[in-house]
Formats: sequence, structure tokens, C-alpha cells
Amino acid sequence: MLPSTVGGRGRYLMLGIALALAALLALASASESDHKYKTEEPVKLWVNKVGPYNNPQETYNYYSLPFCQPSENPTHKWGGLGEVLGGNELIDSQLEIKFLKNVEKGFICTLELDAKKVQQFADAIESSYWFEFFIDDLPLWGFVGETDKNSENKHYLYTHKNILVKYNDNRIIHVNLTQESPTLLEDGKKLEMTYSVKWVATDVSFARRFEVYLDYPFFEHQERDVNEESGWKLVHGDVFRPPQSLMFLSALVGIGTQLAALILLVIVLAIVGMLYIGYTQHTLFSVLLACTTYSLKYLSDQ
Repeated sequence: MLPSTVGGRGRYLMLGIALALAALLALASASESDHKYKTEEPVKLWVNKVGPYNNPQETYNYYSLPFCQPSENPTHKWGGLGEVLGGNELIDSQLEIKFLKNVEKGFICTLELDAKKVQQFADAIESSYWFEFFIDDLPLWGFVGETDKNSENKHYLYTHKNILVKYNDNRIIHVNLTQESPTLLEDGKKLEMTYSVKWVATDVSFARRFEVYLDYPFFEHQERDVNEESGWKLVHGDVFRPPQSLMFLSALVGIGTQLAALILLVIVLAIVGMLYIGYTQHTLFSVLLACTTYSLKYLSDQ
């Protein structure tokens, strides 16, 4: 009986140790879940997605563009089926950000450009690609780069990211991203990708930290950051441009309108009983065809 008793105690001891370790791990990772941090505790920046500004439904993984890749196997954060359907895929950027610790100029990586990477970035910048980051469940947005207004073939990639974090006590209240150092994309060029972090105290409470995203001027400010015209302004030069094969198109519109009017009149006459089987219907149809010819001519001329 003694060995079995000792074995039972051993199993209970191992179970207790396992539960204690699980509790410690839960406490270690609880900072992001309960949004409370200690001084110089790591704060994760999650990269999410990129896509064209004028088509928010078209999104891709952030690393589909040749940005700096994490040095180690990055952590993924899954938010459920809804996040996946929304095109969200959060990946740990592995940037060194610590609570209340300012970073003047942190090094991310050296980005070596080749012809393929230059083309990828140029296409993204030409389509006004934007990206999305998250810090403590708060979003940050920015554009990949900018174009030279005086030259259509020159594209510039932002190489420095300024991250402003506002905090209240031990919680993050607001985050903002601005970018600097636009650098011309050239084959064979090496770009130094850097970042900075600044922590600023605020009196805004944690319960009100999402109110800024409900403020219309905030989104109006975001929209002013777009360098390229969007919406109908992109096609204002094409609206009044005559289409190809204008004469053929005009003829098709006129003939289609005539046939539609002819069919409508025949149906109306059939309903009222003026159209019956006999030789008269052929005469009536010929008269209607001649009358509707005016609609063909009028619309074709227009």
C-alpha cells in the first residue's frame, strides 16, 4: 500500500506544479489581455494587412510586400472566423517597444532592393497602398510611400516610422503613426529601415480611449493624407471622352430603342383588342414600324 500512496502523492505534486506553471504563464501574458503594463514591460506591435486605399475590401498579408521580415518564427494572433473573413492576420513585428521607454531611433533592418522588390513597391505606391498595425488593440494606419508629383516614374518608400503612444497610469490610451524619410526606389539600393517611439502622458481615461475613432474630424484628417485623388475625380477625364466606334454604338442604341417601343405598342394594341389575326395586322405592324423610326433617328443623332 505504501508505494501506491507515494505514487499518488507524486502525481498530485506534479499536477500542482503544472497548475502553478500555467498560472504563471497566464500572469506573464496577461498584460495585453487586461491592458495593464509595468514600466519597461514589452509592448507588442502587430502588423496586419496592406491594400489599395480606394478598395478597402482588397487586402493582403502585410509581408506580401517585401518589407523587413521578423528574424525568428513570428507569433500569430488569431481573432476568430470573423477576423479571418475580414482579411485580418496579426503577426508579431518583433520590434523592441517597452512601456514608458522612449526610442530615439531604433533599427529595424537593412532592406536590399532588387528589380522585383522595386516593382512590387512601385505598384503598391501607385495604387495608394495603406497598411494597418495594432498596439494594445488600437489601430495605426499609414501609406507605403508616395509618388513624385513631377515625375510619374519615381516612387518613394517611407523608411522611418514615428510611433506616438499616450498613456494614463499603467494603460495605453492612444497611438498614432507618422512617417518620414521618403527614399527613392532604385535597383541595387540599400535602405535603412528605422523607427522611433515616444510616450506622452494624458488625462483621458481608459474607458474613453475609443472615442477618438468615433470623431468625424479624425477620419477627415486621415482622408486628407491621401496623396492621390480618389472616387469620381480619378475618371473625370474619361467621363466626357467619346467611346470607341461611336457611330456603331449610336446605331445600336437607336435600333434597340425602336424595337423596344415597337414591342410595347404591339402589346398595348393586343390588350385593347385592336390587333387580331388577319391581313390588317401586317398593315398595322408596318405603320408602327414606320412611326417608331423617328425614335431611332432621334436617339442615334443624340
